Amino acid sequence: MTPEELAARFDDRPGYRIVSYGTVGLPMFRVTAIGLTLQRKKLDPIEEFILRSIRIGITNAVEIAGLLGLPQNVVDVVIASLVGAANVVVCNGGDTLALTDRGLWMIEEEADIRPAEQTLPFIYDAILRLPRWYGDAPLIAPRELRDFEIAPLRAYPDRGPELHEVNPREVGEVVALAAGRGHEGFTILKLLSIEKRVRLFKEAVALLYQADDSKERQIAFVIDGRLSEPHERAFANSNGASRNDIFSVDADDRELTQVRDSLGPSIRQQLESPAAHTVRAHLATTRARQLAQRNATVAPTIAASVSRTVQQGSSGEREVSGPMPHGSSPIVRHLEVYEHPSALHDALENAKSRLLLISPWIRAQVVDKGFLSAIERLCRNDVVVTIGYGIGSSDADERPRDRVAREALHAIAVRWQSCTVERLGDTHAKILIKDQEHYIVGSFNWLSFRGDRDKPFREEIGVLVQDPAEVDALYERCIRRFSSIT
Repeated sequence: MTPEELAARFDDRPGYRIVSYGTVGLPMFRVTAIGLTLQRKKLDPIEEFILRSIRIGITNAVEIAGLLGLPQNVVDVVIASLVGAANVVVCNGGDTLALTDRGLWMIEEEADIRPAEQTLPFIYDAILRLPRWYGDAPLIAPRELRDFEIAPLRAYPDRGPELHEVNPREVGEVVALAAGRGHEGFTILKLLSIEKRVRLFKEAVALLYQADDSKERQIAFVIDGRLSEPHERAFANSNGASRNDIFSVDADDRELTQVRDSLGPSIRQQLESPAAHTVRAHLATTRARQLAQRNATVAPTIAASVSRTVQQGSSGEREVSGPMPHGSSPIVRHLEVYEHPSALHDALENAKSRLLLISPWIRAQVVDKGFLSAIERLCRNDVVVTIGYGIGSSDADERPRDRVAREALHAIAVRWQSCTVERLGDTHAKILIKDQEHYIVGSFNWLSFRGDRDKPFREEIGVLVQDPAEVDALYERCIRRFSSIT
């Protein structure tokens, strides 16, 4: 599942809502240790033959050597080894041999257990401070994090384990799982040394929850599609949020004020009404329940969300589907942060007459081949596409592949008269307009998803308005900005 789908699935924490989410790297270490282990070993054929001979009543060493057809001195050496290992005892002054309980067990198990030093590689979770096995999924090297747009987390303490911090039993369980065998028959008696620690990261999705009635925040982690309560507790207990700057960025109050002011008094009144808050809670609960029930791999699109928005009024819940009838109330609601990518996908796939996007940054992570193909397809279908971007005359943080993505957008505008791509230079606004169906304004960066790569977690706000008159008015205001440039 995508991070957006996971955020939608787990946005069901009572008294909290998800205000941000992102892919993070949980700190791990690949540890190489030397340990003293009890190893299960198949019986040597001569040992097994001697033990089984004694069991059926052939108890004289000379007779056993004759049956084996081996020199007597060879058989005597093996018998001495069995006696030394407490598998056999000598009786009657050395004339006969008898099995001990351990010798009987060895015959039944066809194996021996012996202590030996062994190299023990295992993964150590730096947040849990415990050995852990995460299956065969590869871990990520530090140098690869930026390429994958993954924010690394720091643990406390930010180092690999010392010898005294590691429990041999827990290491044994992890080593046995990694080897594809049960823990039974493999025991680590003692860890003798730690030879190597290599820093790695495990990909996860962090969910930032905000309390409905306070500034309290909680950070949860989804690992391999499942919420990990141990990681949440350990991260909170070590004050992980304050030790990782990526979680320290709050909402930009000035930006949020600008968003609210741009809506106008009528829209703001609807957005702040008790009914709108009820809709928000209902939609979050419904999304999470539907995803959990059907184990979906595709999140609901914004089109489905808009067409099935549930409004709470004096007459109870009602569904709004299809075009709004004349004279009906417009749909105005908050858009959760994880709904924005689906909104963009819906606009790219389903716009019929016009699509307008304004966003500060262009990043190749979003403006990829699929995005560019969708824009070209809209132009081919006579959809008017207008894209504005940029703060200042250049983007100092632009990487080579981001530049390629930006230039590819401009190339489409050159090929198609219906497409306009302009650097506006002062683009603090984040706007999406689809046809006359709806507009979305807020703090979400449509063409990059994240603004500052080093601080990807921030409280996002999004407001969806489905009112043709309001949509047209905002579209005209935006188009005038482009006209003033060209």
